[in-house]
Amino acid sequence: MLKRGEPWFYVRFELEDPTRQVRLVEAEMTAALRTYCDSMDGVVNYVNRTFSLFRTAERRRPPRLLVPAERAGVRAGS
Repeated sequence: MLKRGEPWFYVRFELEDPTRQVRLVEAEMTAALRTYCDSMDGVVNYVNRTFSLFRTAERRRPPRLLVPAERAGVRAGS
């Protein structure tokens, strides 16, 4: 049972440079993002050690993957 104010989950980021700040933004679900996500959907069901697929995912990634969402005329992350 969730109570008001309790977190639903925790997120941990592992970066090559631990001093680098992480900035979270809400992104629009664009056609390019949907295609990219769909191309990876369910891959863990078929392949062990998915770390070996990072380079393939990097090659498939569009040049601009995320577009900040607009809410009530304000861009996310502004």
